[in-house]
Amino acid sequence: MPKVVVLDGPAAPQLPEMDGVGTGAQIVRTVAEQFGSEVADADVVFVWDIESTVLRQPWITGTPVAWIHLNSSGVDAVMTDEVRSARVIVTNSRGAADRPVAEFVLHAILAHARDAVEFSRFQRRREWHLEGGRLIKGSRALVIGAGSIGSECAGLLKACGMDVWGVARRQRAVAAPFDALLTPGQLEMAAGWADYIVITAPLTDQTRGLVDLEFFRHVKPTAHLINVGRGPVVDEDALVWALDSGALDGATLDVFDVEPLPPSHRLWDIPNVRIWPHVASYVEELIPNLVSMFEDNLSRWTAGLPLKNVIDLESRHAGPEA
Repeated sequence: MPKVVVLDGPAAPQLPEMDGVGTGAQIVRTVAEQFGSEVADADVVFVWDIESTVLRQPWITGTPVAWIHLNSSGVDAVMTDEVRSARVIVTNSRGAADRPVAEFVLHAILAHARDAVEFSRFQRRREWHLEGGRLIKGSRALVIGAGSIGSECAGLLKACGMDVWGVARRQRAVAAPFDALLTPGQLEMAAGWADYIVITAPLTDQTRGLVDLEFFRHVKPTAHLINVGRGPVVDEDALVWALDSGALDGATLDVFDVEPLPPSHRLWDIPNVRIWPHVASYVEELIPNLVSMFEDNLSRWTAGLPLKNVIDLESRHAGPEA
């Protein structure tokens, strides 16, 4: 009977019961303190608590683990040298967060277009102001990261009448819902085109610091940045400069270099920044979808079938898109 160890923890969402019925697998739920002893004879690890610090340790060395599955699209939490050397199969939950994140992005764009932050201040002060906003129809969105989440965002924004360009990690033919597909080398050119800059890219060696000071020197001063990818994709010092200097109009941020965002961080004090605690994908439907995706892959694994969402350990991507 294959053994599946589920790494749970206090930072993770509440996990429903899993019993392995129908797969012939033994499901063992554990936390960081007992993870080392449980994983010593495990075949599969389901990472439910992707924030667990135990993942940065060389835990896989000497274990029979053959497959690691994560409850997120990003896989940087487990991409240690030891995991790469072990040549295990790594899969993610690509697709589960697509719609929730896309709706979050649309919400952020609408909130900016209708100046929701300022109207919230008016309400707290009990002030009645007859001020207007702007339509998002006809505005331009640059989506940095053209994988499944980026494509879902693009489709929703196109349905609202926006023009959408995507940035993919390599050149490929333009396909709906994008109006154009660019490469990272064309970022500075695209920066001055966009009214909204949406970052959905995963964290890799190539995307770390991709949105930097030079990028912000080229953006419209009326542009709004939305980061739902990974914090380190954006150079935070450069972002603070852009916001303070007026090079960028504002930002909606769901991810950061350090999470939770330290109380002393400068971003808390910038009035045109909306801060969210990495919850863009958190909707009530997400948890059952994540569990269902894993259970489907577990059934495939025990039946000897190919797994879905297998990650290339060098590029950290599942499939050709991104």
